[in-house]
Amino acid sequence: MAGISPSTYCAPLGLFLVAREANEVVGCGGVLRMADGRHEFQRLYVAPSHRRLGIAQRIMSACTEFARLHGGHTLCLSSNKALTVSHQFYRRLGFEPTAAWDAKIEPYAYFFQRQL
Repeated sequence: MAGISPSTYCAPLGLFLVAREANEVVGCGGVLRMADGRHEFQRLYVAPSHRRLGIAQRIMSACTEFARLHGGHTLCLSSNKALTVSHQFYRRLGFEPTAAWDAKIEPYAYFFQRQL
């Protein structure tokens, strides 16, 4: 992926988690500190065969704790407008719609945030 290297998600700027079952990757997600003190949650994915098992919740919880420990005051994320099930999940975690912060993806993404 363009703009991503192994150091992109290194502490204290970020964290990237991979969920595995045996030798198979079944989920992932990360968080990055933004210039204004917010932390942006990115790249949440769980394999269809492993959804509704709490994997996404555990990844989100770990990323939230990382953001808190590194001085974050707000956790934000963007999500493709078509991913309505994901939007429901984010709302259950306390995320609320917010203004777009990335004009490049605004036409096809919704933006959410929550206070830490």
